[in-house]
Amino acid sequence: MSSTVQPTTSGGTHDKGAEPGIDGEAATREPANFTARAARWSAAHRKAAVLGWLAFVIVAFMLGNAAGMVTLKAGEVGNGQSRLADQTLARQFPRERAGEMVLIERAHGALPASEYRAAVADLVDRLSHTPSVAAIKSPLAPGNQGQVSKNGRAALLTFQITGDPETAKDRVGPALAATAAVQAAHPHLFIGQFGEGSANKAIDKRIGQDFQRAEVTSLPVSLFILVLAFGTLVAAGVPLLLGITAVFGALGLTELASHLLHVDQMISSVILLIGLAVGIDYSLFYLRREREERVRHVRARGADLGVHRDHRDDRDVPDGQSELLVLRGGHRAGRRDRAGGVADRAPGGALQARRPRRQGPDPVPAAPPLA
Repeated sequence: MSSTVQPTTSGGTHDKGAEPGIDGEAATREPANFTARAARWSAAHRKAAVLGWLAFVIVAFMLGNAAGMVTLKAGEVGNGQSRLADQTLARQFPRERAGEMVLIERAHGALPASEYRAAVADLVDRLSHTPSVAAIKSPLAPGNQGQVSKNGRAALLTFQITGDPETAKDRVGPALAATAAVQAAHPHLFIGQFGEGSANKAIDKRIGQDFQRAEVTSLPVSLFILVLAFGTLVAAGVPLLLGITAVFGALGLTELASHLLHVDQMISSVILLIGLAVGIDYSLFYLRREREERVRHVRARGADLGVHRDHRDDRDVPDGQSELLVLRGGHRAGRRDRAGGVADRAPGGALQARRPRRQGPDPVPAAPPLA
């Protein structure tokens, strides 16, 4: 069904249900791409768009937490020939356990024989009763002289964490506690543990601390800056809420995708930093564009009504009052295509209708002047 066409004052035609837009384009013109159509639908169905977005974020985040994140393995971290070498070693010499080592050292001078032997014996005894610990090699055992430095200032005790090496970080906690207890019992010596499981556990702890620090610093600081920019807490919370929900949704989708394409264990921090910044930035960009388009639309409507501000006397009509006068003139004079005339401004400051330029045997009379 075709829409009813009526002539305009300029002699052209336009659809009855479409308002003249900027540069003469119809405001109801259908967007050309999917993004524009989605934005237009969201603007027309705000409640459904907001609730749908929140539901999507909640579902994605819950599914991602349930699935877990799969990080890169040892042979997948590098690139080029080094990565090929790591993959070859992992394929030809598969590791059944993750290795750990404990360094026993004295800052100055050689290790005291009595205290050094007591510390090693205490450590071996504690690790022997620790779950998920196997293959303990003491530097005091025969044939392990290579685990003691030539100057006698340091020694290494090695052991392994049973189970899958990729998940050793989940079982290395009791061994770290045993090492810390020996360090507390022998304060004159340095006793520290390092290995694949303990290193991954420390990295995961640091990532968690970064998220906590972001909650304590980044979010409040961002909210404070936005409050200064907008002047109200509600308006400032919109960009921040959009950024936070985008981060949680991205984390959930990333955890799901990591089962197909393994990711680095630092990706959570990257998503938080970039996602929050980009979410707020695009929200501010959209608000700025929306305000600019609104101003352009008001000016275009004012031009259609023939309202022009006298720049020679800025005290004549303030900006806010001029916009109200434009809206009032449009309401009193009616639409251009029906009234056949446009409003003009009289020297005294009132709006009055100009003589219609529409050609025809029976022109519509102009509206009376506005007081």
